[in-house]
Amino acid sequence: MLTLGNLKIIKLLGSRWKHLIVIGVLAIIAGVIISSPLFMKPKYKSESVVYPSNLGPYSMESPTEQLMQLFQSRELKMRILAEQKLWQNYNLDTADAMFDFNFNAIFDEHVKFNQTKYESVIIEVFDHDPRKAQAINASILKNVDAMVRKMHDEKTREFLNMFSRQMAQKRKNIDSVDKVMNNLRSQYGIMDYRVQVKEASKSYYKAIASGKSPAQLAALKAEMEKLEEKGGQFRVLDEMMHEEIMQYEGSKVEYDNKVRDLSKTFSYTTVVAKPNLPVKKAWPVRWLIVLTVTLSSLFLGCLFFIILDRIKKISVPDERS
Repeated sequence: MLTLGNLKIIKLLGSRWKHLIVIGVLAIIAGVIISSPLFMKPKYKSESVVYPSNLGPYSMESPTEQLMQLFQSRELKMRILAEQKLWQNYNLDTADAMFDFNFNAIFDEHVKFNQTKYESVIIEVFDHDPRKAQAINASILKNVDAMVRKMHDEKTREFLNMFSRQMAQKRKNIDSVDKVMNNLRSQYGIMDYRVQVKEASKSYYKAIASGKSPAQLAALKAEMEKLEEKGGQFRVLDEMMHEEIMQYEGSKVEYDNKVRDLSKTFSYTTVVAKPNLPVKKAWPVRWLIVLTVTLSSLFLGCLFFIILDRIKKISVPDERS
């Protein structure tokens, strides 16, 4: 419901309609001029959409969150800075003590990474040159892939070194056990403990049954005692040898798998939409600037006329007195 005060304001502004039209027209002209390339150099937006792939698990982060961390990393910024010579693009002095701060601020203003509800990442690059915007966007995709590949290769080489050390230790253990077993073979004639004990027992009991001489029985018994004396040690060593060989072969399989991984070339992003070459400017939004300037000017004009009217009403009684 309109009050008396509101009606007076509307009546006042209605009496100033010509002035407000002039203000509006001038504001539109000013908005057009301000938003022109003379004052606001247009920027173009190159956009791409990617999904993460083959990243592997890290802590509790999802693959998309990992990809966002990589996009926002300092290493990626430095790679793009060097590859695209962005200090020239952004008019920065590399010798300036504030270079890093200024570059990061401008880069973050011109490059946007947004995670979508579909677990993809939208990359938006703004630049005065549409081809440069596309080139920076493509460079981001290429370098983030190279960064992940480098990280995975470094991790793979760590595993290679670990498995290589394990294999070397297992070979050393196998050689040590084999040396002791060879001594037992040469000194006591132990080749296959289980088979030899079985055969010696058969021979001994057959000799007893067939009535062999005491000397022959003593020789067979001495052979059995020799096997019993060193056979247990040989059996333990044989089991150790088997275990060491199994562990060596397991490490060798893992080592070979990592060597194959190192020779493969994986892609760590799936590009859904490649960086486009923009044809229309994305900034400034001219109609929005003109509308904002016009509405702001009209508001200030109305405010000015209301204040001016109040001042006149205050000054009139003073003059009469």
